[in-house]
Amino acid sequence: MNPEHSKEEILIALEKLIKSSNGRIAPQDAAAATGFSTQEVEDSLARLMELYKCKVEVDEQNARPIFNFDIPFKKRGEKTFQEKLAVAINFFWEVFKKVYKVAIGVILILYTLIFVVVIMVAASQGGDKDRRNNNSSKMVSNLFSAIFQGMQFAAINKHYSTARDQDNMAYRYYEKPEHKGKKFIQSVYDFVFGPERPEYDPLNDTKEVATYIRDHSNKITSADIINLSGVDYDEADSRLAEYASKFRGDIDITENGTAIADFRDLSVISSKLEGGKVEYYIDEVEPPYEMTGNTSGRNFGIGFMNLFNLMMSIAVLQGAAQIESPLITFAMGWFPLVFSLLFFLIPIGRAVTLKKKETIRSRNVVRKILVGQIIAENGGPLSMEQLISKINLQNRSIKEVEEVLSKVVLDLKGDIIISDNGTPQYIFDRLKRELVA
Repeated sequence: MNPEHSKEEILIALEKLIKSSNGRIAPQDAAAATGFSTQEVEDSLARLMELYKCKVEVDEQNARPIFNFDIPFKKRGEKTFQEKLAVAINFFWEVFKKVYKVAIGVILILYTLIFVVVIMVAASQGGDKDRRNNNSSKMVSNLFSAIFQGMQFAAINKHYSTARDQDNMAYRYYEKPEHKGKKFIQSVYDFVFGPERPEYDPLNDTKEVATYIRDHSNKITSADIINLSGVDYDEADSRLAEYASKFRGDIDITENGTAIADFRDLSVISSKLEGGKVEYYIDEVEPPYEMTGNTSGRNFGIGFMNLFNLMMSIAVLQGAAQIESPLITFAMGWFPLVFSLLFFLIPIGRAVTLKKKETIRSRNVVRKILVGQIIAENGGPLSMEQLISKINLQNRSIKEVEEVLSKVVLDLKGDIIISDNGTPQYIFDRLKRELVA
């Protein structure tokens, strides 16, 4: 690099040039316009591509890459106000869940025990005191054992297993301990918040790309990114630019106009990011949404315990005038009342959104099948019958599938052609070129 040209100076000059050209820039044109060397421009462009959102486009006339930046510049990973608000709400929700989950073990079981003991003391006037004390001690021991066992379940023995849904698509879920039923306290958690679902790691896409590059001749195209993550072409082109800048790849243009990121120095990938397991988009299926995952008998028992606590707390508040201590009124009345109401209101709220979430999941499954079928057939041409052949239509309408297909055609820049026999067929020329590049 010319010592008289600092990195900051080149970056500022390129930013001005990119803005004046509405975001589109080719390294050769930038070098000619600024007077910097091609190497200086390419190094600085790589930094800008890492910082700001842009996508790779092809100048077919000159067989060279063009980098199209969003104007005004948008930082990669920068969240909108709505996204920041969603993150904040989710943070407080997760904190509330953790606090409430601890309270479940203490309050539901312990308060049930306390209220039962109160009733027993009030109702019992005679009989074998020793036998009553022995039975009460045994009940206390069993209930506290359930609490302490439940405190351990969330952090220990979480193992993934796989199952298949109605579309014969495999998904991951947390398996139950072998030869054992679900612990009672875990059933209580699931009654309120629903079964735990495997969490998505945002870094997984980048990790598996690193492994994919190493396993596929050190090269990757936008079509490969779609195959891995299922994003549309605009996002795939943006990620191609991001990976090229992050891992020092070169963007080459083939004779048929395909942009390929070539990573000749794989030590950069190895040092920056450990590769993960390659899992294609069609295999990344969410588990179906469940209300509790419990048996109806266990749900009844849990609901009855909470209803019992709710009724007892109301009874305490109704007799609050006869209770001298405000602390007892709060501890035995208001506190379990609020807790018990939330215990029912949270799952009621989940039930309202559960159907919508499952509908979204169902559409995502259809999209995965369609994208997988298109890639498996190397971009077509494919008829409607071929595309939907692996979709379970028992619980879906053709209209729903067609809506998802229309979006997929737009996302993957496909076209509709008419075959010799007059049948409409879908073809994805760009995908076809890039899959064999």
